[in-house]
Parts: sequence; C-alpha cells; structure tokens
Amino acid sequence: MSKKILFAMALHNHQPVGNFDFVFEEAYQKCYRPFLSIMADYPMVKVSLHYSGPLLDWISEHHPEFIEELKKATGSGQIEIIGGAYYEPILPLLPRRDRTGQIRKQADYTRETFGQQPKGLWLAERVWEQNLVSDLAESGVKYTLLDDSHFKFAGARSEAITGYYLTEDQGNTLAVFPMDEKLRYYIPFQNVEDTIKYLSGLATEAGSRLMVYADDGEKFGSWPNTYKHIYDDGWLRRFLDALKANAEWIETVTIGEAMVRLTPLGKIYIPDASYREMMGWALPSETHEELEDIEKDLEKCGLEKRAKFFVKGATWRNFQARYEEAAEMYAKMLSVSKKVAAMNKRSKNYAQALTLLYQGECNCPYWHGVFGGLYLPHLRAAIYDRLIRAEALAEPVDGKSVIVETYDYNMDGHDEVLANTGAARMAFKPDDGGHMFEFDYVSKAYNVLATLMRRRESYHRAVLSGQAKASSDVASIHDAVRLKDPDVRNKIVYDWYKKESLIDHFFGPDTELKGLSKCRYRELGDFVNMPYRVESKSEGGYGVIRMERHGGLWLEDGKRPLLVQKTLQLNAGSTEFTADYTVTNENSRETLLDFGVEFNFALLGGNSPDRHYLNGKSRDNLGNLSTMVDLAATAAFAAADDWKGIEWWLEFSQEAALWAFPVETASMSEYGIELVYQSSSVIPHWRMTLKPGETWSVRITYAPRAR
Repeated sequence: MSKKILFAMALHNHQPVGNFDFVFEEAYQKCYRPFLSIMADYPMVKVSLHYSGPLLDWISEHHPEFIEELKKATGSGQIEIIGGAYYEPILPLLPRRDRTGQIRKQADYTRETFGQQPKGLWLAERVWEQNLVSDLAESGVKYTLLDDSHFKFAGARSEAITGYYLTEDQGNTLAVFPMDEKLRYYIPFQNVEDTIKYLSGLATEAGSRLMVYADDGEKFGSWPNTYKHIYDDGWLRRFLDALKANAEWIETVTIGEAMVRLTPLGKIYIPDASYREMMGWALPSETHEELEDIEKDLEKCGLEKRAKFFVKGATWRNFQARYEEAAEMYAKMLSVSKKVAAMNKRSKNYAQALTLLYQGECNCPYWHGVFGGLYLPHLRAAIYDRLIRAEALAEPVDGKSVIVETYDYNMDGHDEVLANTGAARMAFKPDDGGHMFEFDYVSKAYNVLATLMRRRESYHRAVLSGQAKASSDVASIHDAVRLKDPDVRNKIVYDWYKKESLIDHFFGPDTELKGLSKCRYRELGDFVNMPYRVESKSEGGYGVIRMERHGGLWLEDGKRPLLVQKTLQLNAGSTEFTADYTVTNENSRETLLDFGVEFNFALLGGNSPDRHYLNGKSRDNLGNLSTMVDLAATAAFAAADDWKGIEWWLEFSQEAALWAFPVETASMSEYGIELVYQSSSVIPHWRMTLKPGETWSVRITYAPRAR
C-alpha cells in the first residue's frame, strides 16, 4: 500500500474598513479574481476560503459577478466558506455581545449567500484567549485555525502537527487546527517541488495524517512582487498541477471535511497567543530588539529550534499599553458599544448604529507590525468615523445643553473630562498637561485628534544601521526589512509627548522651527505632560472647564515658580470653544518667557492641494500641510480641509508668532519603510517679560467651521 496524506489549504482574504477604493480594486484584479479563476480549472483541488465582511461588501457592490462564481464553486463542493466575525475584529478586544453578534452576522451572510452554514471561524490575526471557546461554541462554531506555534507554546513538540486537537471552556468544546509554519514559508515563495517533497516525508500508509496550509490570500498576487511570480510566471498553476499529478497520495480536503473524517489528536489548552511575529511587535521597541538579539544568539549556539517556543513576545493586548492612541480608540469603542447596547432594539436607528459600531471594531488600526495598521491615518479616521456616527445615533443630543462628565474614560487610573455640546464631543486629560486628546466634529463624523506621535520602532535599527535596503525579491514580508524611501533614515524623529492639543510650552530663547519640528529644542517649563488641577461644571447651555498648574521654569539658577491657568468655555450646539490662558510669575525675579500652546490637526493629506494653511482675515494660502510655516505675527490661522469641508481656525486676542510643521512617521508596511504624514502641529507663541506677581493673559478661540 502506497503512502498517503490529507492536505487542506485555507486562505483568508481581507481589506480593512476605510481602505482606499483603488486598493480594493487592485487587490481584486491582482489577487482575488485571478485566484478564483484559476481554481475553476482544477475542480478536483479543494480549498477553504474566508472573506471578511468589508471585502464582501465591496465585492458585492463593485463585482457581483465574482459572488456568482464563488456560489458555483461552493455549490460544487470544491470550496468551503470559512466564517468569521464580520468586520474582522480582534475578538478578545470586544465585549462578548459584540463578539457573538459579529460571528452570527457573518454566518447569516454565508448561509443566505452561499447556502453553507459555516463550521469554521477565521480568527483575526490568530489572537487567542481560552475564554473564546465558549463564545465560539455558543455561536455555532465547530472549529478554528491557529498557528502551530500556539500548540507548541502549550507543549506540543512534534515538528509537524498532523491533525487537530480539541479544546474546552466551561464544558464547551472546539476543534483547533494547526497551521503549519513551514508550509506558510514554502507557499507560494519556494519551488513547488519543495512543498511536494515536504508532504511526501509526512505521508503514511494509513493516510490519516492531515497537513494544513492556511495564510493570507493576499500572498497570491497582492503582496509586493507576487503577481508576476504567481500568475505571469505560473507558480500557482504549477502548484495545482503538482497536486493533480500526485492525487493518488495527496488528497485535498476542506477543513470542515477533515474534521468529520478524523478524530482529535487529543485535548489541549492553549495560552494567550498570536502568531510569533505579532507577539514580538506587541513588545516595547527596546524589548523587541532584545528579543531579536536573543534569538540571533540562540541561532549562533544552535539552540534556536529548541528554545523558540519558550522565548516569545507579549500578548496582543499589550498594543493597548504600547500605543496610547490605540488605547483611546479602544476606550471610544467600548463607550459606544455600551450606548448602542442600551438602545431600544426596535428603534429605527438601532440596526444602523449596530452596523456602524461593528465597522468601528475592525482590527487593523488598533495595532502595528509589518502592516501599517495604526500608522495608517486613513484607517484610524475610518474607525472614528463609524464610532462617531454610531454614537450620534445611540445618544442624540438636542444641542440645547452642554454635558460635562469626569471619570476614568481610558482606563489608565486617572480621570478624564468628557464634554458634549451636541455639535462636538471633546475629551481632556488633566493628569497629562490638560491636553485635549479627542475632538469630534459630529456632523462630519471626524475626530481631528486621531493623531500619532513619532515613536521608536524596533525596525528603525535596521534603517539607521544601513541594513534596510530596497528590494524586488519575491519573499515573505516577514523575512527582511525593506526600505521604500531611501531618505527615511534622515527623517526618523521621536517625540517625548503625545501630539494632541492645548499643550503648554515654555521655549528656550534659541528655539527655532527646524529644531522644533524634529523635537530638538529646549523645553524650560514643566507643564507639557504634568498634572493640572481641574474643576468643571455645566449649566444649561454652557460648560466651563478650569485647569491650572503651579509649575515652574527651569533656568540656570534653578526652578522659578509659575502658575498657568486655562479656562475653557463651551456653548451648546457649537463646535467652537474659547480657551482663556493666564500666566502668572510667582517668583521674586523678573522673568522672560516664550509661551506657546500647541495644537495638532490630523487632516490625512500632507501634500494634498485640497488641504492647506490659511493666514489671517485675508485668508492667504500658505501652502499644503507639509509646508513649514514661521510667522512673525498673526491674529488668526487655519488648517483648511476642502475635502471634508472644514476649516480649523485658531483666533488670538493678542497677535501671536506662529510655527507650523508636518508630523511624519518612519513606519513600515508590506511595501517597506516609508514616511507617512500623520498630522500638522500648529504652535502660536508669545514672548513677554513678567515682573514678580505679574499676570499675562490671552484668549484663544478654537473655531472649526464647516463650509
């Protein structure tokens, strides 16, 4: 009897909420369409496919013929549709009601569209926590797929895990299939013969072993340099031809079919994990670099294979600790989820609000790794767009009152202040410089403070050392650090505070725009990220938030005490507010000050001609948002967004000198490391000399206006 093996291939196809239409179209033409077209020529080769909800929605609208072709393939039994959570969230991130709701939404779509009740679930980014078992089982899910490293973290020590295990939570069971790591690096990057040889070495006379290849479908044409390799150069047809030629001993099966035919290898309990690369990305950059160095040292000693499942990174949730911006998005999502859950389920707005909430839970902008994720401003903006719209439906405000609340909104152990005028929703952090960290222009569904500070990332080491190179090789994006823009290494900048608004600075006298834009300047005050005392109240149509700090100015003779007070007045139904600043010299010496207040505006397009600066009542156009601006005096200044139809004006009761510059990150995507425009910093500042006990004041009007 000849040796045989079962082989299952599963592909996960996804585009995030808010991605550009041309990206969807390019991925469709280069990946999804040609793959399905070629598969139609090999009806004997079975495959399991998962399509996320955002991608299905787009395809249904733009290429409904693809859905019809997919129906034919599923009807013939060649293709199994794997379910999922519809808008591709990280399931442990969500309240349980949203986990099960999104799973059922995808199952309903699959059943109604393709006539299949999905048995399996594609787990976004393979982020696993054991308590998911009950939610998945109760939602009708029979199996999911995880990296084989998950199983090895739990103690499985076979080089290749040839089957599946059963896991359990509170009496609920779930089949878990391992995705073979070696196959993920073979397919589609190595020679077809290498994959066939690997499978032959695992075949047995009983033919009861199963090997699972499961990975991103975008590898098949969308990843850099893969379209030519897979389609023009014929890799995919050679691979399918090889499966067909060896069909006597390689039997292709769907994952669902394999679960029915095979018995579990045993029971397993898997620790919290994601794929190994993701767990490294979740570490702080310095720690990730240390992990990389340890792995290299182990490899030199010949211990890498033995040690790699004991030496690993952090849980996925650590991204909420690494990136405050992700934690704030998460806090917004939880807050909106509670409000939507409290809606009358029969109300006319409930279904729409629920869909918007689910869209706002799409995972991509909540983390960062090889893929841009959090570093892509249009994806962050899309999440806030959906959450703001869902919140407006769930909690409409009449615009006749101002609501001010104080509680620990972002779960950091400190109280934040939340204000709602009906037209705008704002959030402030008294414990961190009294910053404003969210400003939602409700009617435009836009958070202008969906910004991102410039941070050290572990892959910067390869850029700064010159190891990162431009490359046209066909390889896994995990294999090397690519350099898309050679000029990046000269523009890596790190901020020491978050890029928000109402940030209070005292600049050294030698501060100039170029150094400031690179965060290389002297900060003399201790106000930027230190605690302010806060009082707030709201009465009918008005709200007042008062913040103050008794801080100081650090000079050569030591610390000179200063008092900074900022009083914000909000009006019901308005997007505008005023910030009345007073600076009091509390020391016994006359003191020269250069006081500035920093504002940041995330308008998505640094070089876009429809986003630009305006100066003064004459509305002089000073150039796009990548322009460096250094004004000696101005009474009003705006960052204008013609695309959104909003001009974000700052008006000053005393003329101010003003600096403005773009905030750009050196961040990584599948195409390599490149500069990405994140926001624009606008800093009006005033020079003054204050005698002991003397007070100086200015009123800043923050005035976003729709056009």
